[in-house]
Amino acid sequence: MAKEDTDSQKMLLGLELARAYVPFQRYSRPLPPEEGLRAGTIFQELIRPYTGRRNLYGRR
Repeated sequence: MAKEDTDSQKMLLGLELARAYVPFQRYSRPLPPEEGLRAGTIFQELIRPYTGRRNLYGRR
């Protein structure tokens, strides 16, 4: 392993890579299994259809 690799690894050891923010959610009744499979979730509140809009960085 090159010295640069070990120096980079040491520098990253103290960093927090990510932090999740998960707001409290109230769920209604779950969808029937067949409908949940089509939607990708059994929770109506989590269905977010793909719209094809661009994000903040100009990417789809």
